[in-house]
Amino acid sequence: MKKNFIILFTLLFCSDSWSSFCDSPLEGESLREAQVKCRLKQAASNAGTLSTKVEKEIAFNEFCQFRSEGGEKGQDILCQNPAEVVCSFSGRVLDSNCNYSPGDNEIMINEQDVKNKFCNSKEANRERVETLSGKKKCNSLNLKGNDCVEYLNFLSKGEVHNDFNEKIFTEKKVDKLFNVGELVKEQYLSLIEKSKNLSKEKKKILKSKIKRTRIHLNQDRFNNPELFDCYGSSNGKLSNGVFNQEDPFGGNEIHICSGLAINMDHMNPHALIHIIAHEFSHSIDPCALEVGFNGKKSSYDAFYPELVNCLRGTKDGTCKKAELNCTGKGEVKRYCKSMYPAEWRECHKALSGAPSCVVGGHRGEFEHGKQEQINEGFADYMASEVMGEILKEANSQERADALLSISSQISRRHDGCNKGPRKDSHPNAYIRLNKILMSSEKGRAAFNCSASDKKTCIGI
Repeated sequence: MKKNFIILFTLLFCSDSWSSFCDSPLEGESLREAQVKCRLKQAASNAGTLSTKVEKEIAFNEFCQFRSEGGEKGQDILCQNPAEVVCSFSGRVLDSNCNYSPGDNEIMINEQDVKNKFCNSKEANRERVETLSGKKKCNSLNLKGNDCVEYLNFLSKGEVHNDFNEKIFTEKKVDKLFNVGELVKEQYLSLIEKSKNLSKEKKKILKSKIKRTRIHLNQDRFNNPELFDCYGSSNGKLSNGVFNQEDPFGGNEIHICSGLAINMDHMNPHALIHIIAHEFSHSIDPCALEVGFNGKKSSYDAFYPELVNCLRGTKDGTCKKAELNCTGKGEVKRYCKSMYPAEWRECHKALSGAPSCVVGGHRGEFEHGKQEQINEGFADYMASEVMGEILKEANSQERADALLSISSQISRRHDGCNKGPRKDSHPNAYIRLNKILMSSEKGRAAFNCSASDKKTCIGI
């Protein structure tokens, strides 16, 4: 990889082909070449001389890439440590087709983005860039004139606007989401049915819950004030969230928020599938089991205790030395006394039967604000299991791109290179990618990482 970068660097810099790039269109140039040329030009002008550390020069900007050219060595590096590969570039990477495929509410890079980022003076072009930024937001929905002005006002005011949500959720996107949901559901039901660890009755319970999980696509969601954070705007931005919540009838509905939907066409298709599979998993995660199905409460001990212990990194079912935030014995009581001293008994009565749903300490020590992480860990693992089935027919480069895109998204959202504990319900990206995603044998096979020396957790 380093040798390839050096050769590319030498060819580009020692020729005059890049010298007038900032004054000419990109016609005939690949996005990758354009980015590298402008990075080199700015690096040279800033430093006065060119560094021999080519990776650093190319990676100094936020848009960078780790890309396997089909060689086993590059893929091995990605398999062994996906978190570090992508976090080295702040999670911003290009796939094998030189595409930047985020799932969150970011502007896609194009010719003008490259020129603005690398070629123009920030001071001289600030106003122009801000104008372009507004135009790009409008262009993403094909809005012009007064419609564009109205849309930008909608973003700045912070409200739900049905007309724009209907433009975001086009018929094509709705069909795509529906089909992805059905694909994930089919594979999930197959995984449960094939389980060698679950009894016939337990399979029936889990399958019933998955069957009643759906991506919520009804128009009424735009009018629900409780869903404002998902379908409204805040500080000029749309939410890129996705979440699973119970409906009033005992089923589960998955909401795809407007910010993610607006960029859906640019996403890696398998990264989208992974997100949906993750959300389906919350319908049967430890918290869901403890809350109960149709009034019948249970616990993960009755369904998949070995998997939970493996994901937490424990052996005896306790939280001792757990890698994930874990609600240990007595922590619900301590939590209730701390948060609701006058009504702690009522709090304890309400929460004691669902320890996986509440705040948990780390390594058995209670601390304010630290949330239980087993539910997110379980969802990551099961999404990897589902991907194992879906990627069976994919070629090697599609599999590598899927892992790269999934890793990029998780890294950017959850602390990148941080390996320390997080208070949030999501573990850090290092644990999520290297230890949970890769602990699924089916997942490793799906991403062409079967040779990777990783801990294996046995599924449901």
